Amino acid sequence: MKTPLFKRPAFHFPRQERGRPLPGSLFRGLVLLFFLALSWLLLVLAMGIPSSWIRVISQRLPETPFAAEAGTISYDLVRGVTLREARIFHKGDVGLPLVSADTVRLVVNPLAALTGGDWLREVWISGGTIRGMQGSGPGEGAGPLDFGNWNFQANVQDTRIFGERVVQGTCEVSLRGAQLRLNRAEGEIGEEAGPHATLQGSLAMNLSEKSYQSSITWNGYPMAIESFLTAMDKQGALDYFRLFKPGGKLPSGDADMSGNYGEKWTFDLALSGAARDCAYRGVDIRQLFMNMQFHTGEGRKADLAFDPVVMIRQDGLAAGGFSVDFGTGDIRFDGYSTCPPGTLVRLVAPDVADRLTAVRVEGPVRIHAGGTVNQRDLTRTSVTLFLEGQKLGLNRFLADRLAFTAKLTGLSCEIHDLAGECYGGSF
Repeated sequence: MKTPLFKRPAFHFPRQERGRPLPGSLFRGLVLLFFLALSWLLLVLAMGIPSSWIRVISQRLPETPFAAEAGTISYDLVRGVTLREARIFHKGDVGLPLVSADTVRLVVNPLAALTGGDWLREVWISGGTIRGMQGSGPGEGAGPLDFGNWNFQANVQDTRIFGERVVQGTCEVSLRGAQLRLNRAEGEIGEEAGPHATLQGSLAMNLSEKSYQSSITWNGYPMAIESFLTAMDKQGALDYFRLFKPGGKLPSGDADMSGNYGEKWTFDLALSGAARDCAYRGVDIRQLFMNMQFHTGEGRKADLAFDPVVMIRQDGLAAGGFSVDFGTGDIRFDGYSTCPPGTLVRLVAPDVADRLTAVRVEGPVRIHAGGTVNQRDLTRTSVTLFLEGQKLGLNRFLADRLAFTAKLTGLSCEIHDLAGECYGGSF
Protein backbone atom coordinates (compact mmCIF):
# COMPACT_ATOMS: atom_id res chain seq x y z
CA MET A 1 0.00 0.00 0.00
CA LYS A 2 1.35 3.42 -1.01
CA THR A 3 1.88 6.10 1.56
CA PRO A 4 -0.24 9.24 0.77
CA LEU A 5 1.65 12.38 -0.22
CA PHE A 6 -0.14 14.49 2.38
CA LYS A 7 -0.73 12.65 5.55
CA ARG A 8 -3.73 13.66 7.61
CA PRO A 9 -2.77 15.15 10.99
CA ALA A 10 -2.79 12.75 13.89
CA PHE A 11 -4.85 15.05 16.09
CA HIS A 12 -7.90 17.28 15.77
CA PHE A 13 -9.17 20.22 17.73
CA PRO A 14 -11.08 18.80 20.65
CA ARG A 15 -14.77 18.22 20.24
CA GLN A 16 -16.92 18.44 23.29
CA GLU A 17 -19.22 15.71 22.12
CA ARG A 18 -16.37 13.22 22.06
CA GLY A 19 -14.94 14.41 25.44
CA ARG A 20 -11.40 14.09 24.18
CA PRO A 21 -8.78 15.93 26.33
CA LEU A 22 -6.55 18.74 25.00
CA PRO A 23 -3.34 17.17 23.68
CA GLY A 24 -0.37 17.56 26.04
CA SER A 25 1.86 19.22 23.44
CA LEU A 26 -0.65 22.01 22.75
CA PHE A 27 -1.25 22.59 26.45
CA ARG A 28 2.49 22.83 27.10
CA GLY A 29 2.81 25.28 24.20
CA LEU A 30 0.11 27.56 25.61
CA VAL A 31 1.73 27.49 29.06
CA LEU A 32 5.09 28.34 27.50
CA LEU A 33 3.52 31.22 25.52
CA PHE A 34 1.90 32.58 28.70
CA PHE A 35 5.20 32.55 30.63
CA LEU A 36 7.04 34.17 27.73
CA ALA A 37 4.44 36.99 27.61
CA LEU A 38 4.62 37.40 31.38
CA SER A 39 8.43 37.48 31.30
CA TRP A 40 8.34 40.12 28.55
CA LEU A 41 5.91 42.25 30.55
CA LEU A 42 8.00 41.99 33.71
CA LEU A 43 11.12 42.90 31.75
CA VAL A 44 9.44 46.01 30.33
CA LEU A 45 8.17 47.04 33.78
CA ALA A 46 11.62 46.57 35.32
CA MET A 47 13.95 47.82 32.58
CA GLY A 48 11.74 50.27 30.70
CA ILE A 49 10.66 50.32 27.08
CA PRO A 50 13.54 49.90 24.59
CA SER A 51 14.30 53.03 22.57
CA SER A 52 13.69 51.21 19.27
CA TRP A 53 10.17 50.32 20.43
CA ILE A 54 9.54 53.88 21.65
CA ARG A 55 10.09 55.22 18.14
CA VAL A 56 7.62 52.71 16.70
CA ILE A 57 5.04 53.42 19.44
CA SER A 58 5.39 57.19 19.09
CA GLN A 59 4.61 56.93 15.36
CA ARG A 60 1.32 55.24 16.20
CA LEU A 61 0.21 57.65 18.97
CA PRO A 62 -2.24 60.51 18.23
CA GLU A 63 -0.58 63.61 16.75
CA THR A 64 0.21 66.22 19.45
CA PRO A 65 1.87 69.65 19.38
CA PHE A 66 4.45 68.48 21.92
CA ALA A 67 7.74 66.65 21.70
CA ALA A 68 9.27 64.84 24.66
CA GLU A 69 12.72 63.65 25.62
CA ALA A 70 13.47 61.40 28.56
CA GLY A 71 16.34 59.50 30.12
CA THR A 72 14.13 56.44 30.62
CA ILE A 73 10.52 55.55 29.86
CA SER A 74 8.61 52.81 31.67
CA TYR A 75 5.05 51.55 31.64
CA ASP A 76 2.92 50.35 34.51
CA LEU A 77 -0.52 48.82 34.08
CA VAL A 78 -1.88 51.00 36.91
CA ARG A 79 0.36 54.09 36.98
CA GLY A 80 0.68 54.56 33.21
CA VAL A 81 3.70 55.87 31.29
CA THR A 82 6.53 57.33 33.40
CA LEU A 83 9.23 59.57 31.91
CA ARG A 84 12.29 60.22 34.06
CA GLU A 85 14.66 63.15 33.44
CA ALA A 86 11.95 64.45 31.15
CA ARG A 87 11.93 67.51 28.89
CA ILE A 88 8.82 68.55 27.02
CA PHE A 89 8.94 71.04 24.13
CA HIS A 90 6.32 72.70 22.01
CA LYS A 91 7.00 71.79 18.39
CA GLY A 92 8.33 74.79 16.49
CA ASP A 93 9.54 76.62 19.61
CA VAL A 94 13.16 77.51 20.21
CA GLY A 95 14.99 77.81 23.50
CA LEU A 96 14.37 76.13 26.82
CA PRO A 97 11.76 73.36 27.19
CA LEU A 98 8.27 74.22 28.38
CA VAL A 99 8.60 71.58 31.10
CA SER A 100 11.64 69.90 32.59
CA ALA A 101 11.17 67.50 35.47
CA ASP A 102 12.67 64.62 37.38
CA THR A 103 9.49 62.65 36.71
CA VAL A 104 6.51 63.08 34.39
CA ARG A 105 3.78 60.46 34.60
CA LEU A 106 0.96 60.13 32.05
CA VAL A 107 -2.15 58.14 32.92
CA VAL A 108 -3.73 57.19 29.59
CA ASN A 109 -7.01 55.67 28.45
CA PRO A 110 -6.11 52.58 26.38
CA LEU A 111 -9.66 52.37 24.96
CA ALA A 112 -9.63 55.92 23.58
CA ALA A 113 -8.91 54.69 20.07
CA LEU A 114 -12.11 52.61 20.19
CA THR A 115 -14.40 54.97 22.14
CA GLY A 116 -13.17 58.24 20.64
CA GLY A 117 -12.63 59.78 24.08
CA ASP A 118 -9.63 61.64 25.54
CA TRP A 119 -6.64 59.31 25.58
CA LEU A 120 -4.88 61.40 28.29
CA ARG A 121 -6.50 61.23 31.72
CA GLU A 122 -3.93 62.60 34.18
CA VAL A 123 -0.51 64.26 34.17
CA TRP A 124 1.78 64.12 37.21
CA ILE A 125 4.89 66.33 37.39
CA SER A 126 7.43 65.99 40.21
CA GLY A 127 10.64 67.92 40.80
CA GLY A 128 10.10 70.09 37.77
CA THR A 129 10.15 73.57 36.29
CA ILE A 130 7.33 74.98 34.18
CA ARG A 131 8.63 78.01 32.35
CA GLY A 132 6.56 80.96 31.29
CA MET A 133 8.05 84.39 31.83
CA GLN A 134 11.54 83.35 30.77
CA GLY A 135 10.52 80.36 28.71
CA SER A 136 10.62 79.63 25.02
CA GLY A 137 8.77 81.55 22.38
CA PRO A 138 7.73 80.92 18.77
CA GLY A 139 10.58 80.77 16.30
CA GLU A 140 10.88 83.01 13.24
CA GLY A 141 7.96 82.56 10.88
CA ALA A 142 5.92 80.51 13.33
CA GLY A 143 2.19 80.59 12.75
CA PRO A 144 -0.63 80.93 15.29
CA LEU A 145 -0.40 78.49 18.17
CA ASP A 146 -2.83 75.58 18.16
CA PHE A 147 -2.40 72.97 20.87
CA GLY A 148 -5.52 71.02 19.91
CA ASN A 149 -8.26 70.05 22.35
CA TRP A 150 -7.33 68.47 25.67
CA ASN A 151 -9.05 67.69 28.96
CA PHE A 152 -7.15 66.08 31.82
CA GLN A 153 -6.31 66.30 35.51
CA ALA A 154 -2.92 67.85 36.34
CA ASN A 155 -0.97 67.28 39.54
CA VAL A 156 2.37 68.84 40.49
CA GLN A 157 4.72 68.29 43.39
CA ASP A 158 7.84 70.27 44.31
CA THR A 159 7.68 72.13 40.98
CA ARG A 160 8.51 75.75 40.14
CA ILE A 161 5.97 77.72 38.12
CA PHE A 162 6.92 81.29 37.13
CA GLY A 163 9.79 80.90 39.60
CA GLU A 164 7.41 80.15 42.50
CA ARG A 165 7.82 76.81 44.27
CA VAL A 166 4.58 74.82 44.35
CA VAL A 167 4.79 72.28 47.16
CA GLN A 168 1.79 70.42 45.76
CA GLY A 169 -1.10 71.35 43.53
CA THR A 170 -3.92 69.96 41.45
CA CYS A 171 -6.32 71.33 38.82
CA GLU A 172 -8.57 70.44 35.90
CA VAL A 173 -6.96 71.40 32.58
CA SER A 174 -9.00 72.43 29.55
CA LEU A 175 -7.13 73.40 26.37
CA ARG A 176 -8.85 74.63 23.22
CA GLY A 177 -6.39 75.75 20.58
CA ALA A 178 -4.39 78.46 22.33
CA GLN A 179 -6.92 79.04 25.13
CA LEU A 180 -5.87 77.31 28.34
CA ARG A 181 -7.99 77.17 31.50
CA LEU A 182 -7.09 75.71 34.87
CA ASN A 183 -10.28 75.11 36.85
CA ARG A 184 -10.76 74.03 40.45
CA ALA A 185 -7.10 74.69 41.10
CA GLU A 186 -5.74 74.39 44.61
CA GLY A 187 -2.27 74.09 46.01
CA GLU A 188 0.37 75.09 48.51
CA ILE A 189 3.31 77.40 47.75
CA GLY A 190 6.50 78.33 49.58
CA GLU A 191 10.11 77.31 50.00
CA GLU A 192 10.93 74.09 51.82
CA ALA A 193 12.27 75.83 54.92
CA GLY A 194 10.21 79.02 54.54
CA PRO A 195 6.63 80.19 55.12
CA HIS A 196 3.81 78.64 53.12
CA ALA A 197 0.40 79.71 51.82
CA THR A 198 -2.54 77.81 50.33
CA LEU A 199 -4.32 78.96 47.16
CA GLN A 200 -7.62 78.09 45.49
CA GLY A 201 -9.00 79.51 42.26
CA SER A 202 -8.75 79.48 38.48
CA LEU A 203 -6.39 80.61 35.73
CA ALA A 204 -7.03 81.56 32.08
CA MET A 205 -4.19 81.92 29.57
CA ASN A 206 -3.96 82.97 25.93
CA LEU A 207 -0.90 81.09 24.72
CA SER A 208 -0.75 83.01 21.43
CA GLU A 209 -0.74 86.43 23.13
CA LYS A 210 1.28 85.17 26.14
CA SER A 211 -1.21 86.68 28.56
CA TYR A 212 -2.86 85.33 31.70
CA GLN A 213 -5.52 86.22 34.25
CA SER A 214 -6.26 84.53 37.56
CA SER A 215 -8.61 84.88 40.53
CA ILE A 216 -7.79 83.12 43.79
CA THR A 217 -8.48 82.98 47.49
CA TRP A 218 -5.45 82.65 49.74
CA ASN A 219 -4.60 81.77 53.31
CA GLY A 220 -1.17 81.87 54.89
CA TYR A 221 2.04 83.87 54.93
CA PRO A 222 2.44 86.68 52.35
CA MET A 223 6.18 85.94 52.31
CA ALA A 224 5.37 82.65 50.58
CA ILE A 225 5.81 84.51 47.27
CA GLU A 226 9.44 85.29 48.14
CA SER A 227 10.82 82.93 45.48
CA PHE A 228 8.66 84.58 42.79
CA LEU A 229 9.88 88.10 43.67
CA THR A 230 13.46 86.83 43.91
CA ALA A 231 13.21 85.20 40.46
CA MET A 232 11.90 88.48 39.07
CA ASP A 233 14.73 90.43 40.79
CA LYS A 234 12.30 92.66 42.73
CA GLN A 235 14.28 93.06 45.94
CA GLY A 236 12.63 96.35 46.88
CA ALA A 237 9.15 94.87 46.88
CA LEU A 238 10.46 91.78 48.66
CA ASP A 239 11.74 93.92 51.53
CA TYR A 240 8.25 95.30 52.14
CA PHE A 241 6.75 91.81 52.28
CA ARG A 242 9.39 90.80 54.80
CA LEU A 243 8.32 93.63 57.12
CA PHE A 244 4.98 91.93 57.78
CA LYS A 245 4.91 89.41 60.63
CA PRO A 246 1.72 87.30 61.01
CA GLY A 247 0.37 86.33 64.40
CA GLY A 248 -1.28 83.22 65.71
CA LYS A 249 -4.09 83.27 63.13
CA LEU A 250 -2.83 83.33 59.57
CA PRO A 251 -4.04 86.15 57.29
CA SER A 252 -6.40 85.39 54.41
CA GLY A 253 -8.07 87.14 51.50
CA ASP A 254 -8.69 87.30 47.75
CA ALA A 255 -6.40 88.21 44.87
CA ASP A 256 -6.65 88.94 41.14
CA MET A 257 -3.53 88.54 38.99
CA SER A 258 -2.93 89.36 35.34
CA GLY A 259 -0.07 90.08 32.99
CA ASN A 260 2.10 88.76 30.20
CA TYR A 261 4.93 86.25 30.13
CA GLY A 262 7.89 86.04 27.80
CA GLU A 263 10.65 88.55 27.16
CA LYS A 264 8.40 91.57 27.85
CA TRP A 265 6.72 90.15 30.91
CA THR A 266 4.39 92.10 33.21
CA PHE A 267 2.74 91.26 36.50
CA ASP A 268 -0.22 93.03 38.11
CA LEU A 269 -1.64 92.01 41.47
CA ALA A 270 -4.72 93.32 43.27
CA LEU A 271 -5.08 91.79 46.72
CA SER A 272 -7.43 92.22 49.66
CA GLY A 273 -6.82 90.64 53.02
CA ALA A 274 -7.32 90.66 56.75
CA ALA A 275 -5.12 89.64 59.67
CA ARG A 276 -5.22 89.53 63.47
CA ASP A 277 -2.52 89.93 66.10
CA CYS A 278 0.19 90.73 63.55
CA ALA A 279 2.98 93.29 63.25
CA TYR A 280 4.41 95.59 60.58
CA ARG A 281 7.79 97.29 60.98
CA GLY A 282 7.73 96.11 64.57
CA VAL A 283 4.41 97.86 65.32
CA ASP A 284 1.90 95.51 66.96
CA ILE A 285 -1.54 95.44 65.31
CA ARG A 286 -4.65 93.85 66.79
CA GLN A 287 -6.67 93.84 63.54
CA LEU A 288 -5.65 94.76 59.99
CA PHE A 289 -7.75 95.19 56.85
CA MET A 290 -6.20 96.27 53.58
CA ASN A 291 -6.27 96.40 49.80
CA MET A 292 -2.95 96.12 48.01
CA GLN A 293 -1.88 96.67 44.41
CA PHE A 294 1.48 95.65 42.99
CA HIS A 295 2.67 96.31 39.43
CA THR A 296 5.98 95.29 37.89
CA GLY A 297 7.52 93.99 34.68
CA GLU A 298 10.57 93.77 32.45
CA GLY A 299 12.08 97.25 32.12
CA ARG A 300 9.28 98.66 34.25
CA LYS A 301 9.75 100.03 37.74
CA ALA A 302 7.74 98.35 40.45
CA ASP A 303 4.89 100.17 42.17
CA LEU A 304 3.35 99.07 45.45
CA ALA A 305 0.23 100.64 46.95
CA PHE A 306 -1.83 99.93 50.07
CA ASP A 307 -5.15 101.73 49.79
CA PRO A 308 -7.17 101.63 51.92
CA VAL A 309 -5.58 100.29 55.06
CA VAL A 310 -7.43 100.09 58.38
CA MET A 311 -5.41 99.28 61.51
CA ILE A 312 -6.82 98.74 64.99
CA ARG A 313 -4.54 98.84 68.03
CA GLN A 314 -5.06 98.98 71.77
CA ASP A 315 -4.13 102.68 71.77
CA GLY A 316 -6.19 103.78 68.76
CA LEU A 317 -7.17 103.39 65.14
CA ALA A 318 -5.50 104.42 61.88
CA ALA A 319 -6.95 104.52 58.37
CA GLY A 320 -5.58 105.70 55.06
CA GLY A 321 -3.25 104.59 52.33
CA PHE A 322 0.27 104.85 51.01
CA SER A 323 2.19 103.97 47.86
CA VAL A 324 5.86 103.25 47.17
CA ASP A 325 7.76 104.36 44.08
CA PHE A 326 10.75 102.01 43.91
CA GLY A 327 12.35 104.13 41.22
CA THR A 328 12.66 107.33 43.26
CA GLY A 329 12.20 105.94 46.77
CA ASP A 330 9.23 108.24 47.38
CA ILE A 331 6.55 107.08 49.82
CA ARG A 332 3.30 108.99 49.33
CA PHE A 333 0.70 108.71 52.06
CA ASP A 334 -2.48 110.20 53.45
CA GLY A 335 -4.17 109.06 56.62
CA TYR A 336 -6.07 109.69 59.81
CA SER A 337 -5.10 108.27 63.18
CA THR A 338 -5.95 108.30 66.85
CA CYS A 339 -2.77 106.34 67.62
CA PRO A 340 0.33 108.06 69.05
CA PRO A 341 2.11 110.03 66.30
CA GLY A 342 5.33 108.03 66.66
CA THR A 343 3.42 104.83 65.87
CA LEU A 344 1.90 106.25 62.69
CA VAL A 345 5.21 107.66 61.46
CA ARG A 346 7.07 104.41 62.14
CA LEU A 347 4.71 102.50 59.84
CA VAL A 348 5.66 104.79 56.94
CA ALA A 349 9.17 106.06 57.69
CA PRO A 350 10.99 104.45 60.65
CA ASP A 351 14.08 106.63 60.18
CA VAL A 352 11.93 109.72 60.74
CA ALA A 353 10.24 108.10 63.73
CA ASP A 354 13.61 107.59 65.38
CA ARG A 355 14.00 111.39 65.41
CA LEU A 356 10.72 111.86 67.32
CA THR A 357 11.77 110.19 70.56
CA ALA A 358 11.40 113.52 72.41
CA VAL A 359 7.65 113.62 71.70
CA ARG A 360 5.52 112.65 74.73
CA VAL A 361 1.93 111.42 74.34
CA GLU A 362 0.00 110.57 77.50
CA GLY A 363 -3.56 111.39 76.39
CA PRO A 364 -5.89 110.99 73.40
CA VAL A 365 -4.74 112.43 70.05
CA ARG A 366 -6.13 113.04 66.58
CA ILE A 367 -3.81 113.24 63.60
CA HIS A 368 -4.32 113.90 59.91
CA ALA A 369 -1.18 113.74 57.80
CA GLY A 370 -0.25 113.48 54.15
CA GLY A 371 2.57 114.06 51.71
CA THR A 372 5.79 112.43 50.59
CA VAL A 373 8.59 110.89 52.63
CA ASN A 374 11.87 109.71 51.12
CA GLN A 375 14.28 107.84 53.37
CA ARG A 376 16.99 107.73 50.69
CA ASP A 377 16.93 111.48 50.09
CA LEU A 378 15.38 113.55 52.87
CA THR A 379 15.42 116.64 50.65
CA ARG A 380 12.53 115.08 48.69
CA THR A 381 10.38 114.94 51.84
CA SER A 382 7.29 117.15 51.96
CA VAL A 383 4.68 116.46 54.65
CA THR A 384 1.77 118.39 56.12
CA LEU A 385 0.50 117.27 59.51
CA PHE A 386 -2.34 118.43 61.75
CA LEU A 387 -2.27 117.25 65.35
CA GLU A 388 -4.66 117.83 68.22
CA GLY A 389 -4.51 116.11 71.60
CA GLN A 390 -4.34 116.14 75.35
CA LYS A 391 -1.42 115.52 77.65
CA LEU A 392 1.27 115.77 75.01
CA GLY A 393 4.48 117.69 74.59
CA LEU A 394 8.26 117.51 74.22
CA ASN A 395 10.66 116.06 76.81
CA ARG A 396 9.71 117.61 80.17
CA PHE A 397 7.16 120.01 78.68
CA LEU A 398 3.67 118.51 78.77
CA ALA A 399 0.63 120.55 77.68
CA ASP A 400 -2.87 119.87 78.93
CA ARG A 401 -4.13 120.47 75.39
CA LEU A 402 -2.24 121.14 72.21
CA ALA A 403 -3.11 121.70 68.54
CA PHE A 404 -0.93 122.76 65.60
CA THR A 405 -0.19 122.32 61.92
CA ALA A 406 3.32 121.30 60.91
CA LYS A 407 4.91 121.50 57.47
CA LEU A 408 8.03 119.43 56.95
CA THR A 409 9.99 120.30 53.80
CA GLY A 410 13.33 118.62 53.26
CA LEU A 411 15.28 119.08 56.49
CA SER A 412 13.27 122.06 57.76
CA CYS A 413 10.03 122.16 59.76
CA GLU A 414 7.52 124.96 60.22
CA ILE A 415 4.82 125.12 62.93
CA HIS A 416 1.62 127.05 62.25
CA ASP A 417 -1.67 127.68 64.08
CA LEU A 418 -0.19 126.66 67.40
CA ALA A 419 -2.68 126.70 70.29
CA GLY A 420 -2.90 124.99 73.63
CA GLU A 421 -3.34 125.03 77.36
CA CYS A 422 -0.72 124.39 80.02
CA TYR A 423 0.10 125.39 83.59
CA GLY A 424 -3.35 126.90 84.03
CA GLY A 425 -3.08 129.23 81.02
CA SER A 426 -3.61 129.17 77.26
CA PHE A 427 -1.61 130.27 74.21
